[in-house]
Amino acid sequence: MSYKYIFWGILFFGIALFSSCLNSEQVSLDALHDAQIYSFSASAAYDSTGTLANAKFAIDQLNSQIFNRDSLEFGFKPKNAQLSITTAYASAIKLYLSDPDSIYFWNSTDSVAIDRLKTIEVIAQDQTTIKRYDFKLNIHQQDPDILTWTKLQGSYIESPFVEQKTILMDDTFLTFYKTSAGIQLAQTTSPGSVAWQTLSISSLPNNTIVSSILCGYSPNLTNGDIYTAYALDTENNIYSSNNGISWEKIISPRTVKALYAVSPNTPDSVLTILDMNGELKFAKTRYDDFTIFSIKNSNIDFANFPTTEFSCLSFSKSNVHSSKSYIVSGGKTASGSLNDKIWILQEDDNKISSTWVQPAFQTQGSTLFEYDDKIYLLTTGNDEEVKLMISEDIGNTWHVAESNQALPDNFSYRQEASIVVDTNNSIWIFGGISNTNTQFTEVWRGRLNRLAVN
Repeated sequence: MSYKYIFWGILFFGIALFSSCLNSEQVSLDALHDAQIYSFSASAAYDSTGTLANAKFAIDQLNSQIFNRDSLEFGFKPKNAQLSITTAYASAIKLYLSDPDSIYFWNSTDSVAIDRLKTIEVIAQDQTTIKRYDFKLNIHQQDPDILTWTKLQGSYIESPFVEQKTILMDDTFLTFYKTSAGIQLAQTTSPGSVAWQTLSISSLPNNTIVSSILCGYSPNLTNGDIYTAYALDTENNIYSSNNGISWEKIISPRTVKALYAVSPNTPDSVLTILDMNGELKFAKTRYDDFTIFSIKNSNIDFANFPTTEFSCLSFSKSNVHSSKSYIVSGGKTASGSLNDKIWILQEDDNKISSTWVQPAFQTQGSTLFEYDDKIYLLTTGNDEEVKLMISEDIGNTWHVAESNQALPDNFSYRQEASIVVDTNNSIWIFGGISNTNTQFTEVWRGRLNRLAVN
């Protein structure tokens, strides 16, 4: 009985040993022909910011390419670098450089002129199998933080008119303007490349406050977002439209004194101010309703808060859930006094808390807009200079845009311009009023180089 166990033990041991030898031989055969690079990185002693060391390189085995997906910062000038190249069992690595052309075998400690490196050649153990990788070090060729401004040719609406406001509704730009014949509409899907179409509006009265027009939307996963425009007239009536052309008066049980913006907390709601028996109250209503309102408690002094001619921005900072605010600048209070503050409102359940700052620049006629996860404000100075102000802390502090983002010298003094940011990261500035009270009919386009998508 014991001999039988010994026999089977020897047999199993032999099979295992034979199998192990086969696997080792297979691994050795594969290694002889393996000329792939499995990882690549680089660093340089001169690079105090770690720009090169932090670069992530991709290896495209199919197309034999090695490159950094995210371009390095503009102005970065790579010099000699230390490379870290991981292979399986390669016998040699040869580097090809350009300007001037040169070839040499890399000994793993050589510093390499990485800005001249164009090809990495790996020679497998069999001395026959060779794999070549094209190498590309991507560096921004232009300053990514330059905000390039362009004035479009021609006018988008015909003069004369006395009031205008441009909004973006889905993917269409709508400009509403008031003439002696009433409220007019011009629209286009692409300013500067697609002609503006003039359309007649129905059921929007002549006493509409053009500056009050805003666009809201209701997120809809089935049929796409549903967009609706709203307008307020001088008698506190509300009107709505789902295309900007056909308008409908909303029979509301409340007296709406002002429309501010779509809520940053609940994008299917709009912030308003109601007149409740002579007392002003913040209230929210669904974008498609205006019959049911959620009254908000507030610590605000409405005697100093603007209810007309203001600019309001609904701001949500990316990846910061708590950073959701309304920013309000300029305008007039219910008593007609000028507002020289910038107000910051935040929602918390049934309460809206407020703070304000007294900026060193003028807020009357200013226009707020969100761009690059910051708050921008177009305003004017006493010297008739146009200024672009920027806040990176939800409106608490402001600084003048640097020269690489400032408006060009031929951008004329103006107030009450309409500013729209589209899905392609373009800033569109429409019209405005000159220092001689003349309405502009020009369009400017701006975009940060690093946000360009086409």
